[in-house]
Amino acid sequence: MSNLIIVRGLPGSGKSTLAKKLKSKYEKAIVFEADDFFYDEHGNYKFNNELLPLAHAQCLYNSFRWLNIGLETNKENIAIVANTFVTKKEMMPYINYCNYFGFTYSILECKGNYKSIHNVPEKVIKKMKNKWVKMYE
Repeated sequence: MSNLIIVRGLPGSGKSTLAKKLKSKYEKAIVFEADDFFYDEHGNYKFNNELLPLAHAQCLYNSFRWLNIGLETNKENIAIVANTFVTKKEMMPYINYCNYFGFTYSILECKGNYKSIHNVPEKVIKKMKNKWVKMYE
């Protein structure tokens, strides 16, 4: 059975680092991040806010595809999705998909305070922090 691990947190909280650590623990795990969309063929990061919805759609599609490959091949594929997921609404397509197909999922929250590797402006991070929804209280 395929599994989904959602890694959420503000920019600079350690999401990518945690996702990579988790990937190393599981043989059939792949990390998916919306940020991957913005890397060119030379590994340069070129963010474009207008393309952000497309980046999230691609991340969603690729993670669902990996989960389904596990279902079709009777293998335990693990999709690790590391994005900010500020609100529950942003996670719901993943959660609903897992519930529909019977995949298990878990939500991990990063709370570290590191420098954002993508140079997200502090005012943007503050705005996200003000909208942040805690999942388990």
